[in-house]
Amino acid sequence: MKKIAIVVVVVLMLQVPVYASGPVTSDVSASPNPTYGAPYVALTADLTIYSNPILTAASSETKAGETADVAKAKVANTSNSNSNLNFTGIIIEDVDSPSLVNPNESFNVTVHTLYNFSRETEVVMFLYDWDAWDQDDDYIDFRAGNLSRIGTKSFVFDGLAITKPKLVNMTAVAGYKNESGELVMSDVLGFPIVALNFTIDKLIFPSIVKSNEIFNVTVETTYNVAPVTNITLAIYDWDAEKYTARSWNVLSGTNNQTFNISLTASASADMNLTLVPYFTYEFEDVKIQGLIGHRNFTVNVVDYWIAAAEYFIGSLGVDGTGIPMSASDGAFDSSAERVTASVPIENLATGNHTLYVHGMDSQGNWGNATSVVLDVTCPITISDMDYPAETMLYNPLPVTVNTDYSFGSETKAKISIYNRDTGQLLASSDEKALSGSGSELFRLDPLAKSLGVLNLTTRAEYYLDDEQKWVSRDSSDFSINVTSPIKITNLQYPETVNLDRSSFFTVKGDLNYSVRVRTTAMVRLYDLDREEEIGNTPERELAGTGSRPFRLDPFVRSVGTMNLSARVYYLDDKQNWIFCDSSDFSISVDQP
Repeated sequence: MKKIAIVVVVVLMLQVPVYASGPVTSDVSASPNPTYGAPYVALTADLTIYSNPILTAASSETKAGETADVAKAKVANTSNSNSNLNFTGIIIEDVDSPSLVNPNESFNVTVHTLYNFSRETEVVMFLYDWDAWDQDDDYIDFRAGNLSRIGTKSFVFDGLAITKPKLVNMTAVAGYKNESGELVMSDVLGFPIVALNFTIDKLIFPSIVKSNEIFNVTVETTYNVAPVTNITLAIYDWDAEKYTARSWNVLSGTNNQTFNISLTASASADMNLTLVPYFTYEFEDVKIQGLIGHRNFTVNVVDYWIAAAEYFIGSLGVDGTGIPMSASDGAFDSSAERVTASVPIENLATGNHTLYVHGMDSQGNWGNATSVVLDVTCPITISDMDYPAETMLYNPLPVTVNTDYSFGSETKAKISIYNRDTGQLLASSDEKALSGSGSELFRLDPLAKSLGVLNLTTRAEYYLDDEQKWVSRDSSDFSINVTSPIKITNLQYPETVNLDRSSFFTVKGDLNYSVRVRTTAMVRLYDLDREEEIGNTPERELAGTGSRPFRLDPFVRSVGTMNLSARVYYLDDKQNWIFCDSSDFSISVDQP
């Protein structure tokens, strides 16, 4: 019987120290150097557990498709003969044959015999497929020759092949011709040969697992087998000296298939394993398991590993309450891990911010924290501004802004002015492409659209290409007084009105104006005591700078003093009448 030839796997053993005071954090870094408004920085750190050295091993695997020699099944010969040849004839002593071949693969069968003839006798050795034998001349091959006396003889059948996947029940039949020339069957021996192909294309397994962890071994295969062929994938643990996992499969035909085998890691020692595929069949009521190659591999088992990592911004918190980090290789399963996190910094103010990183081992011990400082910078700042302290409504507000900048690559920048009270954008400068370091002057001319004190904010903005958005950090606040662009001047009115002479009186004056855009205006006359309008002028369109006269002819209603107010209004861009200027006065109404 032939034995499996196991390929020796050379494994590189590494010493990795471990101890129970928690992982040591080193090489903490954050990149790139952030500017205000950037979405995140990549935070990385190395965590290591130190202690007495333990051995870990790099995994190894043998070549796919290796086929091991297997023991062959034998059936006792029908003559129950032994080495005592006290009769005339030929017996089959042994057969050398493969138990497993690939379809269409050429193979040999050698039949070893003992014989005893008193005279020279013609002998014949036939090779049959038992299932196809119909007692006629339907043999696979035969050999013939003349033998005499006592001796041994080997008959070699070479160049045999099985054309498709199947189990062939081979039968060797030995015979000789007696004195009458008749062929006498002397001995028969059956033996199976299986034709199939089963190749391990790839073996995928974790190089490191945790103690007592359930893990998977993935086997990628190619096969060509007879219908309903039982193939078992077994994993043998050489240290435990037993099979630790099996996958039973019924296969048919030609295919590529992937199998997953689950097994449990040992408590501490590395696992030296062999994947052994075999097929099961019956021959002469005997169950036979035929091996189909093997693959050796090693899985490293760690009983103490880095289990978690976290970071804090600004100050350390309670262990386990920080922001989780990830293992760069996808899993916390080793005594040395590189950990990563994407730290959002969009809302961090400019200046220094400290990031603290530490890790936890599988025993729940947190290590000391190591820090890195982020210097969040603003690449463009406002250095100086020039603007008027006062302007007229609907007149341009000239603002010049000096900036200092430092950009690593060409970046679009602009200056925007916002209403500080409402947040409304009033104007933006032209965009400029800036790179390197330097100073740049921006000019804006927003329109003042409301009277009174206007509280404004100027922001230096730059464009983040990766995020496709404008961001701003540096700003400067200022205020201007917006005065009326239309004023009432030269107001004329009678101090006394006699009801006997007239029920009407005249109020007139001039409108002095300076507007940038064409503006509609009108004058209304109010009775302050009655709080009602008693007259108004037609609407007038004003443009540029100039003066226009106006006149009102209100009606006198009663005797006494009339407290009046002439007020000028303009129509804004939303079609609302906006108060602009006024002039209050009084007249006396006498009885006739």
